[in-house]
Amino acid sequence: EVKEEGRKIRYHPYFQPQGTNVDFVKWDDGICQVRVYERGVEDETLCCGTGAVASAYVGIKKGMLTSPARVIFIKGGEELVVSVEEGGKVNLEGSACISFIGEYKGERFYGEEV
Repeated sequence: EVKEEGRKIRYHPYFQPQGTNVDFVKWDDGICQVRVYERGVEDETLCCGTGAVASAYVGIKKGMLTSPARVIFIKGGEELVVSVEEGGKVNLEGSACISFIGEYKGERFYGEEV
């Protein structure tokens, strides 16, 4: 129930006023499996780089994963790899592609003059 549970957490008073993305994570057999509810989209999305890093980082720190860690988003996207170096530096590796191209012709964007 990613959408329903994610929405509850996203709007929890602790995360207001901005809200938060919500990752549902399973660390299994050295792999980090993730589903993500993303604020702004207000639904489950296929992949999230920030979520990949956060989920793998916690798994590595808890001893559930080793660095470099494989991250798989259950609903889509290709496998990502997160590495944590001594001193806390984090690297995210994976493919990148254009998912869409658009053009904005309006006068306002999020309440700001363009």
